[in-house]
Amino acid sequence: MDSTVVTGIGMISAAGLDLEENFRNFNLKKNGIRKISRFEITPKMRTNFAGLAPEIPINRIPPEIAARMNEEDLRQDFIKAAVSVTAEAILDAGVAAKISEQPRRTGMFLASSIGNLLFLEEGYKEYFKSGLYKISQLIHGMNSYLPSKLADLFGIKGPCIFVSSACTSSLNAILQADAFIKSGVIDRAIVCSVDICLEPGIFLLWNRIRVLSRRTTDPSTACRPYCKTCDGIVLAEAAGCFILERESDSAKAYARICGFGMSNGSHDFLMPSRVDLARAVGEALQTACFRPDQIESASPDRPPGRRTLTTSRHRRFAMFSGMRPMGFHCSPSKVSLERPLELRLSLRELSPCAYSGRTVFPRFKMFSSMTTASRPMPTTARKITWVVR
Repeated sequence: MDSTVVTGIGMISAAGLDLEENFRNFNLKKNGIRKISRFEITPKMRTNFAGLAPEIPINRIPPEIAARMNEEDLRQDFIKAAVSVTAEAILDAGVAAKISEQPRRTGMFLASSIGNLLFLEEGYKEYFKSGLYKISQLIHGMNSYLPSKLADLFGIKGPCIFVSSACTSSLNAILQADAFIKSGVIDRAIVCSVDICLEPGIFLLWNRIRVLSRRTTDPSTACRPYCKTCDGIVLAEAAGCFILERESDSAKAYARICGFGMSNGSHDFLMPSRVDLARAVGEALQTACFRPDQIESASPDRPPGRRTLTTSRHRRFAMFSGMRPMGFHCSPSKVSLERPLELRLSLRELSPCAYSGRTVFPRFKMFSSMTTASRPMPTTARKITWVVR
């Protein structure tokens, strides 16, 4: 069966508003994590920083697309971010003509763990403070609105689906898109993921759970996956888009999907089942036709948390597990599905490798030796493990 490959990427994160800017800042080790200025930090919030996405100017959206967006759409960064990364990915993959010629052969898959929460919050404030109510608050508040809007803006007439499974929303969307392509329903898929959702209430609740890093003196170094000095997670916002196509139909490929595994073991918010996570990893290896001993840590001289997964044949592979994709970060040399996944892609060899680590996360004691590329962190959703070659 023909493999599914990633042929286009679009990205917005705290580090930048497009793929090139993110790539440049990543290389300069600038992650965009900084003190929050969007809303007031109260004394109850012991953590005062996050990776907030910058405000998205209208000129980041192609003029012909912006002209078809209404005033309400252009007010919301949640919508503008999704439109911007989708346009960037389509341009990167060069599939605009294909979509125009066969609109029913393209699918739209939109993933979000929380949805347009900021817009809903503003609507509640207007209603309870001023008694104002607009029909747009109902329509724009529906999770189905954004994928339908994106499909309309980009001329997509195939399946249009919203996917939300908390921490694994993005990976579930990729899985569904891959299944639709392999079953012959569509020839290509636009998989967009967006979560621009941090507001005072949500941030206060994360503080109350006591899982956030408190490295307030130097926020830019607070995100330390797989590091013994990690004192918690860092919340962030992002939007990203992958264009998925059959390998035989594509002229280029950033990555190839080889296998996946799924297992639901989310009975506990802070400590999901290690057994179920291991099962997902095992299924991913099995469907990808890899043995566990083919994936091993290399480059022992690297510091903890910076080990490369390779095989004895020196072909590079990456295994990752969906633990919290609130939107995924990606660039030509690094693809990161929020914090659980970090891939480094070579544009010449098109061969990904994954950063990994074997340090127990001190607060939750969540660790499995098989999950060589997943960051141990709280989740309430399914564990989905993919193997990308």
